[in-house]
Amino acid sequence: MEPTTTAICNPSGGVQINCKYRRFFEGQTHAVAYCQIVLDARNTPVDILYLEVNDAYERITGLARTCIEGKRYLDVHRDANANVASIIAERGRVALTGQESQSDQYFKHLNRWHSVYLFCPQEGYFVAVFTDITEHKRIEQERDHFFNLSLDLLSVASFDGHLERVNPAWTRCLGWSELEMTTRPWLSFVHPDDHAATIKAGSDLVEGREVREFENRYRCKDGAYRWLSWSAHALPETRQMFSITRDITAQKHAAQELRDSHDQLRALAARLQTVREDQSAHIAREIHDVLAQELTRLKIDLVWLSKRLSHPIDKPMTEPVRATLAARVVDATAQADTAISSVQKIATELRPVILDSLGLFAAVEWLVEEFARRMDLTWQVAVPDCEGGADALPDRDRSIALFRILQQSLTNVARHAKATRIDVRLTQETQALVMTIKDDGIGITPEQKIDVRSIGLVGIRERVLAFGGSVVFYGETGRGTTVTVRIPLEGTT
Repeated sequence: MEPTTTAICNPSGGVQINCKYRRFFEGQTHAVAYCQIVLDARNTPVDILYLEVNDAYERITGLARTCIEGKRYLDVHRDANANVASIIAERGRVALTGQESQSDQYFKHLNRWHSVYLFCPQEGYFVAVFTDITEHKRIEQERDHFFNLSLDLLSVASFDGHLERVNPAWTRCLGWSELEMTTRPWLSFVHPDDHAATIKAGSDLVEGREVREFENRYRCKDGAYRWLSWSAHALPETRQMFSITRDITAQKHAAQELRDSHDQLRALAARLQTVREDQSAHIAREIHDVLAQELTRLKIDLVWLSKRLSHPIDKPMTEPVRATLAARVVDATAQADTAISSVQKIATELRPVILDSLGLFAAVEWLVEEFARRMDLTWQVAVPDCEGGADALPDRDRSIALFRILQQSLTNVARHAKATRIDVRLTQETQALVMTIKDDGIGITPEQKIDVRSIGLVGIRERVLAFGGSVVFYGETGRGTTVTVRIPLEGTT
């Protein structure tokens, strides 16, 4: 059935706007259209009849009154809008119920945004007032563009404790979707230990005080927590809080690592001082208890020989005297050998001669063999074949560092591991030296690995870091410990 134009209440029978609204109609700078709703036989709105428009409507839309007044919407705006049905339905609801309506609408044929206010002057009719908000929408879209692209976490929260809006950076940082973030109280995401401070910061905002660089921990979707730094202010009139938030987890970890490093360095410095004193005392004892005594005995024998040899040369030396002198010479020689051995022992502890004479690879073999023999351990050591001679050996500083690391590792095995076997492997790769020390002892715990009081491990780390290398301590309870050291070769760091 063909739709019909129905004037539900139009006493004059014309299409002119009611005189009651004439002054409002003509005095508006906004576009105003006075229309009648078109119903079908079921009283369903199917079209709109333009009755009259003001000058501003003609100016804003670019449509002459003669092309609009007395015409239907579907004829004037044929194929202009994809949402024609919703527009007609909304205007019909206002015209038939008398309820006002306000909405923002985009008119494709005009390429403009309008805020449309609808009211019903009499049943079956409506007046539409159009306010151009295109510029406002453009600014709003630009703001939303920056909001969505920001690497910082931007949010709008209400005074009732909910996030009303968050940008995509929140999802990238914490893993929660926007819906998940905005449908739960924001305090439910905060680490329990930070609740009190966070509530206090929220109270400060509500009371009109700005919050700057407030830090707390937010829970990620995977259960982990990340440190966030907030700067926010509130608008009491809208009961909203606006925040710029940054993920400072990496900075927090770096600061903690720096503090741990400082603690380790202080502990290492104190330990080194103690080691120096112990080493000095040990050397002093060796010199006093062994070397000095042997030299004293040697001096006594030499004085005795000097006295015996001072007899007149015209007196013949008897056989008993000759035997006594020979015995004293043998004894003095043994004392000299003992003194020499003591000197060699002290020198080796200070710096093994084999490291300078034969290089790192031979020194590693010698040290492991000596340690295993002394500790009664089975052992295996593997080092590169030095076919290139001295030029193929690592430089002096790296050789010393690896040798001392091996010494410290073997000391740790002797003190703590309760091992029966030690395996050491040293390999020279294209860009690094890699040394692995493995025992079959009681293993190392995660707590022991990071204990700043473990001076041996701290010392190993510091020696490795000095060359830009890395060290990994791996152990399982009852299954031994493996230390893997990687030091870049000279010129590859």
